[in-house]
Amino acid sequence: MLSDHDALWRRSSGGDGHRGAEWAPDDVTAAAAFYAALDGNAKAVMDLLIDRPGERLSADWITAQIGDGDAAESASASRHAVAGSLSQLSGPRRDSGRRLPFYWWAGSDGEASDYAMKPSVAQVFQAARESARMSARGTAADIPARMTSIANGMQEVLDLAANYSPLLTPAMRARARIADDLAAALSRSLQEAPDLSFTTVPGLTAKAGGRQGSVSAVPWVRIYSPAYAPTALEGIYVSIQVPPVS
Repeated sequence: MLSDHDALWRRSSGGDGHRGAEWAPDDVTAAAAFYAALDGNAKAVMDLLIDRPGERLSADWITAQIGDGDAAESASASRHAVAGSLSQLSGPRRDSGRRLPFYWWAGSDGEASDYAMKPSVAQVFQAARESARMSARGTAADIPARMTSIANGMQEVLDLAANYSPLLTPAMRARARIADDLAAALSRSLQEAPDLSFTTVPGLTAKAGGRQGSVSAVPWVRIYSPAYAPTALEGIYVSIQVPPVS
């Protein structure tokens, strides 16, 4: 693990966004706003860096953890996907008035790039992440509305079962959109849940499936941790499946 004062930080690849004031202990409020602005893979990558302070994480390893790579996808495409996810931090960085909270080292001779966060910066963002989650939870009155929205989405998927086609028809496009919305709502609910034991599973989130190549007759949303189920074919996870009309 690299300490805050390791010379390797000064030899990082740098670039736009990697200049300016470093994150300091009194920047928790700004860091909470930064973290709250993230979603999807950008937040997933940030969580990996926050939870592993001072560790150099390769782009290949990060891709495996967030479970966003296709088995047939090239290593180069997966690595570019990580860089693309982190590019979403540019707006929050500008708003914060600070440099990006991570460092990176470009790979050479076909090797993957590495990414890391200083231990002191990780401490700031650990506190900020908890603050952002507490703010996002809202009041108990929000819970029924969220559950009603999820239930309505599941009913819409059921209603579209009669229009199933293996082709990406307008009905199947609508089904995919609704499934993505359901996954997003479930992910938010998991992130905003009270501090119960199940929420301590690293990076617990949700993702829609059922449309790899041709459209599947059974749409589904999986609730998983990238650390324990990096892809739909690996590990253990919960799957919500909507049966076709018989």
